[in-house]
Amino acid sequence: MIASALAVLAQNASDYEGFRPGGPVDHFRFSLGGGYRSDADIDSGGKFNESELRAVGTGLWGLSDQLKLATTLSYQFSHYDFSGVAVSPWDDVHVVRATPLLYYILDEHWRVYGGPSFGFSAADGADWSQAFTGGGLAGFSYRFNQTLTLGAGLGVFSQIEDHARVLPIATANWQFSEQWNLRVGFLPLAGGGGLGAEVTYDLAKDWKIGAGVQFEQKRFRLDQNGPYPDGVGQDRRVPIYAKVTWELAPGAALEGVAGVVVGGQLQIDDSNGNQIFESNYKPSALVGLRAVYRF
Repeated sequence: MIASALAVLAQNASDYEGFRPGGPVDHFRFSLGGGYRSDADIDSGGKFNESELRAVGTGLWGLSDQLKLATTLSYQFSHYDFSGVAVSPWDDVHVVRATPLLYYILDEHWRVYGGPSFGFSAADGADWSQAFTGGGLAGFSYRFNQTLTLGAGLGVFSQIEDHARVLPIATANWQFSEQWNLRVGFLPLAGGGGLGAEVTYDLAKDWKIGAGVQFEQKRFRLDQNGPYPDGVGQDRRVPIYAKVTWELAPGAALEGVAGVVVGGQLQIDDSNGNQIFESNYKPSALVGLRAVYRF
């Protein structure tokens, strides 16, 4: 069931980092996060674990009173450690992406946005010229009041050795009580991030707790000289997590995350996009930290 749902989202989660709940961040923000997934047993045999690191920089520039430019630059590194398999299909994976979006403020309620998004996804030793994906996204949001903003959008992206994908997205930022908040859209998570929903609760002055669920995927070009030359690797999963956030100082925060990854599936295609391997994998534990600085 979960694997079927992920098939609909069969593209890199980072493609959608422009679909932020409530719109772009104010001014500038930098975040650095790391995560670890414990050993997951692969149904076809063997197991693997993963260590992740993700750095993101975002900025907002005012071009006029109504027109804003929001740009996101991200880099994600993943180290996979396979054991009990005949050959390791990949080890280190790199995903870099740039998403510059124009926001036009129609009035105090409506805003529309759109722009390109492009990047590279490759394992060590891959031909980066064959690891490019690109596309664009467009959407709108409506601010009902200070506590509720809803929106929707559409993303169209190419895929490595696969057909281009079109996916509609809903976004929301809803403070439904004094201490509770619901966010829907692209959400960062330790060393990763994906499309999902998250609820948070203001526990104390400088503390928040929360829980959420995401759909994540990485699809990337494989090593030119590896066991699957110029092939394509893919990792799909659904993290379910709890987190705690500590506001260290104005503009600075530290997040801790713990949870479980379910609905996992590994896939390998050849250099022409023909599937040569697919296997689900068992749930595994997830832990991570993320630091955020706004200025």
